Amino acid sequence: MPLTNCPECNHEVSASAESCPNCGHPFANKTVTQTSTQEAFPKWVFIPLALLGVVLIFALIMFMQNNNDSASDVDVNINASKQTADQPDSTVVLPDEPDKKIVVPPSNADQTSTQTIPPDTQTTVIENDSPDKGTVNIEAKVTNTDGKTTPVEDEKFYLLDKQLESILRDANIKPINGQTLVNTFGLSVLDPGKYSEVNKKSLEAIEDHVKYDTLSDMSGKGQMKGVEPGSYYLFAIHKTANGFAVWSSPVNIKAGENKLVLPPAKLTEVKN
Repeated sequence: MPLTNCPECNHEVSASAESCPNCGHPFANKTVTQTSTQEAFPKWVFIPLALLGVVLIFALIMFMQNNNDSASDVDVNINASKQTADQPDSTVVLPDEPDKKIVVPPSNADQTSTQTIPPDTQTTVIENDSPDKGTVNIEAKVTNTDGKTTPVEDEKFYLLDKQLESILRDANIKPINGQTLVNTFGLSVLDPGKYSEVNKKSLEAIEDHVKYDTLSDMSGKGQMKGVEPGSYYLFAIHKTANGFAVWSSPVNIKAGENKLVLPPAKLTEVKN
């Protein structure tokens, strides 16, 4: 049985007693007060509080659901963008089909009275495979004055960022005896002792525009790796005892493997 202390005499009394058996102090007011206090706070007040709690819980659920939907949309958009970025550019890849070959015309050369210039029929054909940077494979031959075709052995081939004639013009190279700038350079290579000044200035000017190069083997083949895709000018000069041949053709290098098919170049014969 629970006990309590009488506020009057401080004796222990049963909590359910209506008065103190020691001093007769009544406890009826305490019961009345507690009952009145409990009845003064109506139970219906809990109804709107419960409704408010339900509304708050429902709003919280909807808020979390919207956040999940937004996160899903963002994830879908990111994945879609990633898939688009991962797809290769179809315009870069050229199938190995005959109708997809790129034909590049050669540079023009003028015929003069002292030299025999090859006809303007040479073309450069590029076949592209693909990846990231380009690999350029060349095969070059030359047709001698007797009509015999031989590989261009141990000769440097270059990719320039500018046309040969423009490079020579910018270097203030003066034509020899009314020749073209290309033929003037060819003569300086054929006889560097006689045209030493032209040869030196021309080689220095060309060197500033070299981007890639390769040395042909005994079969006239060479390869350049890691070439940045873009537009270049294929350049080389080959000399013999009585003539020279110059390659100066615009080429467009694609990512992947590029095969430069060079028709045999005719020697420019120098007549003394």
